[in-house]
Amino acid sequence: MIDDHSPKLDGDIESPAQESVNSGSAATDPVPNRESTQTEPAAAAHLPRNGNVKVEEPDGTASAPASEDLQSVPEQFSQPQPSSAKTLRIDFTAGLQSLLVTVIIALFIITFIVQAFQIPSESMENTLLVGDYLLVDKTQYGRPGSWSWLFPYRDIHRDDVVVFHPPMKPEMYYVKRVVAVPGDHVRLQSGKLYVNEVLQEESFAIHRTQTPDDYRDDFPNGKRFNASINPMWWRKLPSYVDQGELIVPRGCYFALGDNRDDSSDSRYWGFVPRENVVGRPLIIYFSHAVSHPIPESQQAGVGDKLASLVSNLENLARSVRWKRALRVIH
Repeated sequence: MIDDHSPKLDGDIESPAQESVNSGSAATDPVPNRESTQTEPAAAAHLPRNGNVKVEEPDGTASAPASEDLQSVPEQFSQPQPSSAKTLRIDFTAGLQSLLVTVIIALFIITFIVQAFQIPSESMENTLLVGDYLLVDKTQYGRPGSWSWLFPYRDIHRDDVVVFHPPMKPEMYYVKRVVAVPGDHVRLQSGKLYVNEVLQEESFAIHRTQTPDDYRDDFPNGKRFNASINPMWWRKLPSYVDQGELIVPRGCYFALGDNRDDSSDSRYWGFVPRENVVGRPLIIYFSHAVSHPIPESQQAGVGDKLASLVSNLENLARSVRWKRALRVIH
């Protein structure tokens, strides 16, 4: 009889000879008895109750029970795997964080350091052409303070090209050349600029129109009213004139376009306040010829900008002015 409490519960089945030794019967008889040769009942008696059967191979080795192989399969995959939805959420969160950091850095640069602008009118030709794209340094004219050691702040000088908000349209951006600083005496005579009674040598200034305009060419002594003049400026103008010269007040600048015959500038709307100055153009990073420039008086019109954009996209590839790319602005 097989003891159910035997320590051999690993599913092994002993041979009859081994069973006789362990049961205490004589093992010296070389001839096995008939009862011991009937292996099938003995083997059946030794079947373990857990149902695991170890098969003996021809070479004498025993293979693992089949039920153990079946039970070991799910154990290999018992570790929980992250779902694809959770992985997707993690990737989306990481991507969103990277995007937000990029946007914050871009906003900081645009707000405090550098900003891109496009030239939409002909008022600064030939220094700046319609279709030029500029990078404007917004730190150079900053107010001196705790950041002076880091940013190269400096005052606005004569002949500086500046970007600013015009006083009559503060929501817009203009780019002109400063020709007079606070305290200067300014006048034009036959289109030539005099500052503090000194004729200015201006290689950048151009005159294309032969039609005379005494207000434009003999400012501030031209008496003929021009429809382009801001009415408020027309009323204030005499208070700034002394002996035929315009005196630039403190905290203001007098700015003209390099295309002197086709520019809406300080002659028509007044001085540029210091606080309206945005920055100084540094470089032309891209330029292409525009077949339909937007008139300066219509710069704020969205419809005009879209019409100009659509009409010029078709000719963009062949209209790129490669020689103007990366040109430093003076």
